[in-house]
Amino acid sequence: MSWIFGSIDFETYGVRIAHSTGVLDMPKLKHKGHDWLDEDGLDYWQTDTKYDDRTFTLNCFMICETGYADFKTKWQTFVDAVKASGKVNFQTPYFDIDNCLINGLTIVRETNYVQDLQIGTFSITITVHGDADYNLITTKRWNSTDGTTYPEILKTSNAKISKDLQGSMTLDMTVESNRKLDIMPWDYIDYEYANSGNVTDRFVLASEPPYKKLSTNKYVYTLTFNFYGAELLTRADYLNDLKEAEFSQWGTIEDILDNIIWNYLRRGYGTGQFTKGTVVATEGKNHQFNNENCLEVLQRMCSEYKLEFEFEKNDPDFWDYTINIKEKVANDKAVTLAYGKGNGQYELSRGKRVDDDFFSVLYAFGAAKNLPVGYRNGMRRLSFDDNPLKDVTTPDPEKEKILKFDEIFPRRTATVTGYTQVLEADLTAEQKEVWPNGIYKVADSTMFDLNAKWEDTDADFNEYLLTHESVLRADYTNSVVGNTKYLLAGQTAKIVMKTGDASGYEFSISKYNHDTHEFYLIPFRDESDTLLPNDVAKPAIGDDYTLVNIDMPASYVTAAEAELRAKAVEALAEGSTPKFPYSAVIDPKFVADNTLYFEVGDRLTIVDTDYDVNGTFRISRLVYNDYTRRYELTFAERRSLNRLQTIEKSVEKQERTASATNADSVENIRNSQITVGDLSRTLLDPVDKKLNADAVVRNKSIDPGMLSLDAGTLQWSLKNALYEPNVDDNEDKVKLNAGTITLHNYNTLSRYEIAKLKAGGGTYDPTRTWNIPETTYTLPTKDDYAIYLKLDLTAESTTVTVEFSTTHIEAKYEIADNILRINLGNTGAGEE
Repeated sequence: MSWIFGSIDFETYGVRIAHSTGVLDMPKLKHKGHDWLDEDGLDYWQTDTKYDDRTFTLNCFMICETGYADFKTKWQTFVDAVKASGKVNFQTPYFDIDNCLINGLTIVRETNYVQDLQIGTFSITITVHGDADYNLITTKRWNSTDGTTYPEILKTSNAKISKDLQGSMTLDMTVESNRKLDIMPWDYIDYEYANSGNVTDRFVLASEPPYKKLSTNKYVYTLTFNFYGAELLTRADYLNDLKEAEFSQWGTIEDILDNIIWNYLRRGYGTGQFTKGTVVATEGKNHQFNNENCLEVLQRMCSEYKLEFEFEKNDPDFWDYTINIKEKVANDKAVTLAYGKGNGQYELSRGKRVDDDFFSVLYAFGAAKNLPVGYRNGMRRLSFDDNPLKDVTTPDPEKEKILKFDEIFPRRTATVTGYTQVLEADLTAEQKEVWPNGIYKVADSTMFDLNAKWEDTDADFNEYLLTHESVLRADYTNSVVGNTKYLLAGQTAKIVMKTGDASGYEFSISKYNHDTHEFYLIPFRDESDTLLPNDVAKPAIGDDYTLVNIDMPASYVTAAEAELRAKAVEALAEGSTPKFPYSAVIDPKFVADNTLYFEVGDRLTIVDTDYDVNGTFRISRLVYNDYTRRYELTFAERRSLNRLQTIEKSVEKQERTASATNADSVENIRNSQITVGDLSRTLLDPVDKKLNADAVVRNKSIDPGMLSLDAGTLQWSLKNALYEPNVDDNEDKVKLNAGTITLHNYNTLSRYEIAKLKAGGGTYDPTRTWNIPETTYTLPTKDDYAIYLKLDLTAESTTVTVEFSTTHIEAKYEIADNILRINLGNTGAGEE
């Protein structure tokens, strides 16, 4: 029976083994597996096994028949040999054992030293070194002259990869070293996952690593490597084509992604790192951006649109990515996890219900746009008949929720069929009189008559009355008939371009010509003082647009309400389903035996009969331990934010709003600090608390309509209508000569309406004149008589009737039976 320690054959040195302890013991596992308390105890790994250090003992004896001196020499030769051998392979009669090191020898001489026969007994303690307490991870560094170099091999036992939905991914580890590491920002690790089939992710060190120096030969580093694709996008700011960081942009999610890729490529660090892949179609919106990098924008936009993105590596050998944006990044895996030995789960945990997202009663509202006057008894936002919706199956007491769907309102999206533009510089002298700022006309041959007025014979008039009942109940004829159907009082109709070079811009409409189906646009200057429309940003044939600030036909309101209700039903179905955060710790042996590899978005089946759990769950977060090969999985349909993250998002939104409106500037803060008392003293007279017009309106800027409506007095003048008393020397006889009376503010408009009228080619004349007949009248008594003119207000009439009366009426006009009565003054009392 041979015992050979490295190259040392024990028999050569006369060493015999009397007894051994621990040689035949199984090696000690570093990871023994999980102790299944209700099953069969420990479950040992079968693959990728790591062993701990162990020791065994050999009880030996040595015989020398030539006296003590030879015995001593023989013993010392053996000791020197085994001490010099180091870590070797040990051949035993049973099997070979690798990585063995002799720790100690202790000899006891069993005979008297004067005897020729010398016998010594001793024990040998041998340590079998197991696997290292760390994994080796190689960092790489790109060198522009000779390619990739390998500066460091990191020893770590706690490398963990954390992944979340929406592109968040890090590789974290703690590293101990006996020297300063040669590691610097942008060093990277190409990490290949176990069981993944050559799936590799690249992680880069984004900044100088923090460390602790504990002694001259002990350094502890805390390293965080970020996912390469995401880190690249953080290096590029999100700018517009003018290289501005604070701006608004109209666009779909695809437009935003196009600009993200452009912003990365404009920096000149390569041409192929990112390409656009599959992108969900969305409606265009106005978005505000303020000093954000491309990754922040991608994450925020996907969150606002309730979408998800992923980085898809294009080629295993090249580090460029396709960015896909989907409803959900999800892959169904035929994997069922359950608690128990061989079923995959160490633990299954269910947290408390997520009450922030749970509700059983939903109040759903659309936008406050394009709604008729008096809509649903004065509601400001779009609604529907059975609002709120309730889920009667929920056992909990009712919990209410209010959701606003601002993208839903009565709207008509149509296509431009023609566009006419004459810029201010190209106007003729005649055109400048009518359109001083240029001519801008959008045509839509399918447009209904925006100028149509209500007639009591309209087929849909009764339906209109029902929807406006609270407003029109008293007198619908005076309230509606003769008014426009679609233009809202006090609001300016606008056209919003949804596609094309002018997409995202809102233009006020000065007038609509139904004969040509043309909208006349009012140009404006944006925040950069650029006149719009212009030669570059202008509507074009084929562009889509929608109208706002108009009273849409009833069919559009009905369609919008149905759309809102369908959205509310969908939201209630999701919100009334209790949501519990599930998490699971996965058995590494199960993963290894089934060659499994997990990614965020994967859908797995989880079974727990004790809690009636049996369904498909989606991985929203995972943590993978490189050393233990253990997965910790969190399941949720959407990425959930904790309270701190929610607060941070809210603060960022407020900061973008403040920056866009300059609300954070000192000047605007001071201007907004005016108190209610200051405002009252500015607007109202301190004595009678009435409006102090001189303090509010500049000289020569008061509208004529203000004078007439506020004072209640018409502005009129007489021509040739001379009053004569004592006609023919008869003191009872008076005469009013023929002449004219003109009302100068008969049909007044505000200065804004006047400007709109002139811009549309019209003329403004607020006057109307009537003819006064010569009238002679004999006063029947000596009383004081008032002279009145009764003006016929019938269209095109110029008839005036002169009337003398002792009944006094205040010097304000009175309308009755379509007759306007004006007091010219008194005759004076006659003498008896």
